[in-house]
Amino acid sequence: MGQSYEASVGGYEYTFYGVIGSATDVGALVEYHYDSRGSRATSPFNRDVFAGTRVTLNDERDTNIIAGTFWDRSNDTTSVRIEFQRQIGANYKLEVELQGFVEVPVGDPFFSFRRDSFLQVELRRYF
Repeated sequence: MGQSYEASVGGYEYTFYGVIGSATDVGALVEYHYDSRGSRATSPFNRDVFAGTRVTLNDERDTNIIAGTFWDRSNDTTSVRIEFQRQIGANYKLEVELQGFVEVPVGDPFFSFRRDSFLQVELRRYF
């Protein structure tokens, strides 16, 4: 079955409600990914930190944004991710997703994706 190992993911989110007297909530997010196999791990998230924020406007259109960055402590691989969602009218929802690879050194499992940053825009219709 192979050598035994340990892996875990833990995180914390704290939300500030009604920021500056508004209906907007702002959350601070932090997460840590660990795998005792280090660079031999089957997941690229073996000693990585995620830090980000969630902004929820609490409006009638359910507008929210999540933005953050992943940082690999062992080799400084860095990527950013932004997700935006908003309902448009009664039947549509707009979703925008941005994934960017900022720094990816040779040998990192994400190296083959280093040029695959993308922006995706979706407009969904519900009926």
